[in-house]
Amino acid sequence: MKDNAKYIAALFAIVLTIYIPAFFLLRNYSQFGADKDFPITRGDTEDYVSAANNMRDHRTFSIATEAPFAPDTLRTPGYPLFLWAATSVFGSYIFVSILQILLTALNCCILFLMIQKFIPKKWALGASLLYLLDPNVMWFSFIVMADTLFVSLVLLAVYILFFSDKFSPIYKNIIAGALIGGAILVKPIAILLPFILPLFYIWFERGKISVKAIAIGAGLFVVSCMLILAPWLIRNKIAQGEWGISSAGAPGLLFCNVAEFLSASRHKDLVLVRSELEKEARISGSSWRDLENWTLKRSQEFNALAKKYILGDPLGYAKFHLIKNLPVFLMSGFEDARINLAHLTGVAYEPETAKLNYSDLVASGNFRAFFSAVIKDAFVLEKFFWFLVFCGALAGAWLMRKEKLVWLMLLLMFYFMLPLPYAHVRYRLPIEPFLLTLASIGLFQITGALMRKRSSASA
Repeated sequence: MKDNAKYIAALFAIVLTIYIPAFFLLRNYSQFGADKDFPITRGDTEDYVSAANNMRDHRTFSIATEAPFAPDTLRTPGYPLFLWAATSVFGSYIFVSILQILLTALNCCILFLMIQKFIPKKWALGASLLYLLDPNVMWFSFIVMADTLFVSLVLLAVYILFFSDKFSPIYKNIIAGALIGGAILVKPIAILLPFILPLFYIWFERGKISVKAIAIGAGLFVVSCMLILAPWLIRNKIAQGEWGISSAGAPGLLFCNVAEFLSASRHKDLVLVRSELEKEARISGSSWRDLENWTLKRSQEFNALAKKYILGDPLGYAKFHLIKNLPVFLMSGFEDARINLAHLTGVAYEPETAKLNYSDLVASGNFRAFFSAVIKDAFVLEKFFWFLVFCGALAGAWLMRKEKLVWLMLLLMFYFMLPLPYAHVRYRLPIEPFLLTLASIGLFQITGALMRKRSSASA
């Protein structure tokens, strides 16, 4: 344990030494570009800030920027509550970024502790350093976005439940369940984890502790998680008359995933397909993006319509969805960082490949255009590196397939990939710790096998 403390202290020191100066350097350059309020940027950030401000100033949860501040379910309260607490105590969003940098340091340490359960500590340290040096991880530690907090909650829950021996089965399930409940309120993509993790826990602990202890632990996990979620569920029932966590998923499923599938399978323009779906769904306002369409009641209607098209060709949709989302494993953090820096500094930048979507080209069978785009891609080497990491992760899972926890890493890696509306490097953030864990195992196993083969050949 003392040896682990040395590595953990080193990781914390490295994160703080690199991240803190980098953050203030970027904040200085942000005065020249479009993101002058950095770490507050564009898009989702504005909704989170509005929700946090309304919680503080009007004692209500709404992303509206003016009265009547109608309650909505597009955003969940976990991250705005974090913002409200941080800004209430410290008075500035700069300290939100500082807290998120500390959370990233925590994530690096948890990643190290997980990996060293399988392979030597120096290998685990190398994977942790790779994680903290990823510009994607760094960027989302700096800006006001929910991803870093979400990764921390999920990683901490997984570590406590399956890797730590500091708690009894009862306490580890209560703590992990509460953490997963919090993760769901930060990003609803974790909504199935209260089912997945207890089931895996039952399989993982079978034969180690009594059946009664396993059953009680799994049950307490679910109860603890539901106690965290219950106030929000009740609020939504009162506010919108429906039980539900968020209305964000259904519009994305119908107007992004299903619309793109229909566009590709029917060889029709995507804008036209979306227009037809909007008419069929009887959307309010001028577009499906209008806020009045993002309610729990409308979500049920959108889900029903999406289900109709998916079940109409389930194999075709599964193939298309997999091709669309698999590139999330391969995307370039440096490319996205370059685009973000352009916004910060006010220097125009649009890479030639930004107008292309590799998965669209593969899904349509246009392999000539695909390889042409790859050759022109300035960030192809990094993408090839992540391709090797992905292959190493699959190799690691296979070579250590007798280890139950390896199956958990593989399950979570693909779980966070499957529900995505589209592939973007941001969505790799919850995937990356499990991806790097498996890739480290694979590289260690392959290297060891090659060294043993070389030794036997020389002997």
